[in-house]
Amino acid sequence: MATTATLTLSSPSSSLPPLKQLQKHTPALLALSIRALAQLYHPGSTASAPSKFVDSGYSSAPNPAKTSDARESEVDEEWERLRADSFEREWAMRWLLELISRGEDWAESCGEGEEGVKVKEDKERVLEDAAALLAACSKTSEAGTLRREYSFPVDDGRCIKLSTRDEAYAGDDHTAVGVQTWASSTILAEMFARSPAEYGFPFGCSAAAATLGEGYSAEKPCQILEIGAGTGVLSLLLAALSTEHNAAHVPTEIVASDYHPTVLSNLSSNLLSNFPTQPPWVTLACDRLDWSVFASSEGVMPLLDPPFDDKFDIIVGADIVYEPAHCAWIYATVRALLAPGGQFHLIMPQRITHEVETAMAREMFREKPGGQVEKVLGVTRYIETERWAGKGRADEVRYMIWRMEWV
Repeated sequence: MATTATLTLSSPSSSLPPLKQLQKHTPALLALSIRALAQLYHPGSTASAPSKFVDSGYSSAPNPAKTSDARESEVDEEWERLRADSFEREWAMRWLLELISRGEDWAESCGEGEEGVKVKEDKERVLEDAAALLAACSKTSEAGTLRREYSFPVDDGRCIKLSTRDEAYAGDDHTAVGVQTWASSTILAEMFARSPAEYGFPFGCSAAAATLGEGYSAEKPCQILEIGAGTGVLSLLLAALSTEHNAAHVPTEIVASDYHPTVLSNLSSNLLSNFPTQPPWVTLACDRLDWSVFASSEGVMPLLDPPFDDKFDIIVGADIVYEPAHCAWIYATVRALLAPGGQFHLIMPQRITHEVETAMAREMFREKPGGQVEKVLGVTRYIETERWAGKGRADEVRYMIWRMEWV
């Protein structure tokens, strides 16, 4: 008879299954291993909850509830010793990273038929748990608050220096992931900084930037919106460009938007700490924006308060798809808020644990036929870039970058 697994107390370096033999390991075995690591390094997390998998026989032990008080005290001391062992912790984190990086091939070898589908679902769940635990055990989660420093090279040879405060993310509410900075935002920020005019921004030292700037004035400033701004890296970068790399002083209004109250509070703090004051030609602000309002309006523009009662010349977003429904919500939001002649730039990591979201994004954000009576929002450029060295989580295989315009 199958029994619920109770995990043994043993060091990661001696008990974790070797990943060189990954194809031989069952989802049940790896799920129990991840659960053991969660109980050791992040007790109380989702990954440390009782597994849906039955005991494989690999890591069973007597029920601690039946042990004596003295034995329980010894076990507690041993848990604390293991938690404090930096070698064992590093071993465990490397094991999780390797599992995630090798996981794509492992998840695809599942056989055929209904049984194959079930095995694939189990394997994907294992990889999701591994990624969640790795994130929960990251330096940010341990420290609670982390100050990140950035340096972005600009087309005139100088660099933009910025910083953000990242807060701890509990992992149980995807709308709050924005309290931490994700690699996609720094990658897109670096691309914007190196060639602002290529993305429609009237900043930098190129002739194209000067030409773009001629289309704006005090009466018609360049209006930029970041959706799902999170810690605000893109908005901060664009504010720096419009402040320090804008020789013509092109009037610019930047709105960094998000949904979750905690994210908005941290976002506001980041904007203020980087730009306590702004020059007269730049406005930088943050505000709450609910994408679902646009998706449920059935083509009728909802009544919106400022600043969303006007159209934006450029809309940007980085790593903002965490549920399949988000793709439709984002498309509806951009369709409602993008000005004629405007551009929408989106970057999204392809994660092995988010295949459904990736497929939905590819379907929603694609080329649309032009020449219709009414213009539609369609992709005018799409590129993929491999994972950048030193950036991103191990489960981020590559990055997909879209430019969308009215066609």
